[in-house]
Amino acid sequence: MLQQASNLYLSEYAWRTRIADGALLLPLVSGTVAFSAPRLRAERARAKLRSAGVMAPALVLPGPSDVVVFLADANEFIIDRGSLPAGVRFHGLAAEVPLPPTRMRFGSVRWLTRPDPVKRWLPSAAAIHAVLSVAD
Repeated sequence: MLQQASNLYLSEYAWRTRIADGALLLPLVSGTVAFSAPRLRAERARAKLRSAGVMAPALVLPGPSDVVVFLADANEFIIDRGSLPAGVRFHGLAAEVPLPPTRMRFGSVRWLTRPDPVKRWLPSAAAIHAVLSVAD
């Protein structure tokens, strides 16, 4: 099942994944970064993105308090980690993001906003950072 999903991510999105410890992982390489945020802040940020016509791929990592992970294109974005709002984390080079159908302790990773196989580009990290910073 994980290998089939890995093949699908490669063919649909050109994402090279890896399987480790029963998880399907997306290594953040080649300019791909991610931001994780608590569910409520992420939902507000997602609404702002959608109103601007930006469909940012976002995953829900289940837990006692769900966390949402937005995938983004680094586009030479330089992060000041001190500029991140409380609860928001930046994930850069060498980090990995679990992808569906990975099972975690509290459930399966799932897409909140699926990536579009036709429009493969990711939104800029600057855009994601901006909406997460004002999504109170």
